[in-house]
Amino acid sequence: MKNIFFLLFLCGPTLLFGQSSTPSISLQQSFSKFVQVANSPAYTGASMMAFSVKENTEGNPYFFNNWGSGRVYLSSKEAFNEPSDVLNFDKTNQALLLKISEKEVIEVNMNEIDSFYIIDSGKVYHFVKFTTEPVYALQLYRDSAYSAFKVVSTKFYKADYVNKGLYESGYRYDRYLDKKTYYLKDSRGENISLEKGEKKDLKKLAAKIPAINDFIKLNLNADDKDVYVTSLAKYLNSR
Repeated sequence: MKNIFFLLFLCGPTLLFGQSSTPSISLQQSFSKFVQVANSPAYTGASMMAFSVKENTEGNPYFFNNWGSGRVYLSSKEAFNEPSDVLNFDKTNQALLLKISEKEVIEVNMNEIDSFYIIDSGKVYHFVKFTTEPVYALQLYRDSAYSAFKVVSTKFYKADYVNKGLYESGYRYDRYLDKKTYYLKDSRGENISLEKGEKKDLKKLAAKIPAINDFIKLNLNADDKDVYVTSLAKYLNSR
C-alpha cells in the first residue's frame, strides 16, 4: 500500500509563476519540498489506495494507465509546469494526482485549479473545470461558437458474488464503471448535454439547434463518440 498525501495546492507565492517571464517551477520539485517537512501546515499524512489497480478488477479509477507530464493552471492564472512523467487524473474523485516517488503520491487540492494538461504517449489531454463541485471535463474541441467536452465519472462497485447452490448472482471481482457524458458549450457559456453522444441523443436537440439535423444527414460513423461529437462541433462552427 502506497501512502498518498493530501496537500494544499497553494503552497506559497514563491512556488508559482504568472504570465510574466518568470521561469517555470516544476510541480514535482515544489511539492517534494513540502512532503519532506512533516510539520508543514499543508501536510496531513492521510493515506489512500495505491496507484496500481489490483488484479481481477474491471475498469480503472485513473484516466491514464501511465504517468504523464503536463501543465496546471490556477484560477488566479498562475501556473505550474511539470516536465516529468508524474501526473495522472483520478476519475473517481475528480482529482489530479502527482507522483513524488515510487512510494508517495499526492492528491492535489482541486479548489484553486482551473484547468490542466496531461501529455500521454505524445497526445495532449486538456481538462477544464466544468462545474463548481468541481467536475473536470476533457476538452475535445474549442471554437468561438461551439466547443465540445466529455465528462467521465467513475464509480466503484465492490465484488458481490453470491452462490446459493441453486442460483448465482453478482460479480466475483471489483469494478470501476465509467459514465461518459458529452456536452457542447455555446458562445454564451451554456452547457448543452448530448448525453451519450449518440445520434438519437443529438436528434433531441434538433429543435433547439436545427443545423444538427443537417449534420445527422451526413451519416458519419458514430462509433467513436469523441470523434463524432468533435465533428459535430466543427460542423456547427462552420455554419
